[in-house]
Amino acid sequence: MRNKLSNCIMLMLGIIIIRTGFAQAQVSTDILLPSIVWNDSEDKGLILADTSKLIVIDSKGARLGTFNTGSPFYSVSLSPDGKKIVYTVNGGPAGGVWLIKIETGEVYKVASGAIGILHWSPDSSSLMFSIELFKEENGQKIWQGQTIYVADGDGKNVKQVYP
Repeated sequence: MRNKLSNCIMLMLGIIIIRTGFAQAQVSTDILLPSIVWNDSEDKGLILADTSKLIVIDSKGARLGTFNTGSPFYSVSLSPDGKKIVYTVNGGPAGGVWLIKIETGEVYKVASGAIGILHWSPDSSSLMFSIELFKEENGQKIWQGQTIYVADGDGKNVKQVYP
């Protein structure tokens, strides 16, 4: 019943989180790679080959695609239907939420900023995420809160829902 439990597994300095409805991994540059995450239906999985390379496999081990993110990702989430991957990049011009359509290989940026929370709806029809707000004061970034957004399952039609 692994796919119905919420588990947190510490792997060296990285964390893999498996939750009902989606598979998500948070990584740092110090994580022991490769790592593996599976979606809830267990028909597709991701191999996090390094901090910027994702390999999609099926339950028989066949490779369905390899994606180079171009920038180190911070978190990765496979949609519950196994058709899309979202990942976050923190900092720099690439910072934000990115979406990959596995079948077509299409990759595009959903939103820019420092991403906090990232969650799929159980039916993969929408994606909710937060963008952290900072202000610079005396050369230091001071956290000011966050705004929460929802987008459709293809990362389009982004709408702020809080505050």
